[in-house]
Amino acid sequence: MLFFSQSFLFVFLPIVLAGALFLSRIRGALFVVPWLAVASVVFYVQDGWRHALLLALSIIVNWIVGAALMRARDNPRMARTIFLAGVVFDVGLLAVFKYLDFLVRTANDLTGWHGAAFEIALPVGISFYTFTQIAYISDVYLKRHDHEPFIPYVLFVTFFPHLIAGPIIHHKEMMPQFHARRRISLFSDEMAQGWLLFAIGLFKKLVVADTLALFADRGFADKAMLGVGDAWLASLAYTFQLYFDFSGYADMAVGLALMFGILLPFNFNSPYKALNIQDFWRRWHMTLSRWLRDYLYIPLGGNRGTEARTLGNLFIVFLVGGLWHGAAWTFVIWGAMHGAAIVIHRLWVQAGMRMMPALALPLTFLFVNAAWVPFRAPDGATAAGILSAMAGRAQTTDLMTLFAMDWQWLAALLVLCAGIVWSMPNSQTIVLGGRWRIGWVSGVATGLAIFLALIRAGGGETSPFLYFNF
Repeated sequence: MLFFSQSFLFVFLPIVLAGALFLSRIRGALFVVPWLAVASVVFYVQDGWRHALLLALSIIVNWIVGAALMRARDNPRMARTIFLAGVVFDVGLLAVFKYLDFLVRTANDLTGWHGAAFEIALPVGISFYTFTQIAYISDVYLKRHDHEPFIPYVLFVTFFPHLIAGPIIHHKEMMPQFHARRRISLFSDEMAQGWLLFAIGLFKKLVVADTLALFADRGFADKAMLGVGDAWLASLAYTFQLYFDFSGYADMAVGLALMFGILLPFNFNSPYKALNIQDFWRRWHMTLSRWLRDYLYIPLGGNRGTEARTLGNLFIVFLVGGLWHGAAWTFVIWGAMHGAAIVIHRLWVQAGMRMMPALALPLTFLFVNAAWVPFRAPDGATAAGILSAMAGRAQTTDLMTLFAMDWQWLAALLVLCAGIVWSMPNSQTIVLGGRWRIGWVSGVATGLAIFLALIRAGGGETSPFLYFNF
């Protein structure tokens, strides 16, 4: 169920919100938590009951692992065995449902075999809820967190604003909110802020991102004949499409949670304003960066060993981050590009070298833009063709072929996007940072943004959120 679908906006959300408002007046969290847990499961079931059964299996097994870890806290060897079994189960689910076909195809290519792929449909949100639960059982094992009762745990994993495409939430910041017996009010600042954030995200997705998608999809088509100008316009269209699509989802997720009195962690902080690649990863998909740091980089040794070991750990983390996004060599290439950039940046800083911001910002953006090409491309050959064209080695001498008739419109849209990204505060700064006072102006802005987004949805092509694929 998409956040901008009629069934969500006019049926699911009003029913769930009305139920939560009513129940919070009776016993607060005591009734609201199970209500939201049931609603979140119903939300996920709309994607298909088979995937819902897999989610249920994952939740039950991880909750049992957490309970067993609590009982085995005085037996380190037993606790370690239980923890490793839980991690193997979680990683195994990902391996089967996300990577098995990729491994079969890779083995076929390397050996010349012709093993049949299983064609397993990717369960929506599996990468997100698996990482969420690995973090949970890790902290229970390390005695950083106590095991939670079953119903709050179900809500923690399935809470519908974050379930499908993040953010990757953490139990320490979410469980106290689920346990708090607060009343939800239709006229609270949180409700108004939630609707405004939701409206901004809806506008970003339907009006901006889906319009850019029309151009990006043409540019990344398998057989596209691109001139130098075409390649640059296509890559920039996707760079801004991905940002407005994913940050739009994040705004909608945070906004929806605020309506229920819950604050989700932010996933973006103006990433295209980054002055280096390390700064970029402090701003882009921040909850994934946090997870990779806490549950992969630090366990690998972090920066506690030799410099060569530290650089190797950094590179491994970004390779894993690439594979987390998708089961294809293009994602491995993307992860390797960012891993290499992080290593080079660390060596650059250690050498005492600096770069003025006026040069650092565009160079960082140009690298990120180039790295998005293999991330988006259907295969390595297409990515290589687009990058070659961007470097001036196009298959045609014409500056533009694909966008020859409408390049002015696309260029104007890209300039507008760049102006928004580089000159305006981000959504959470506007709504939650005191830049926007709750009142009739914000109410009109919220209504207008939702109205324009729905008009766009009814009059043109829309697509699922890009991170639904991951």
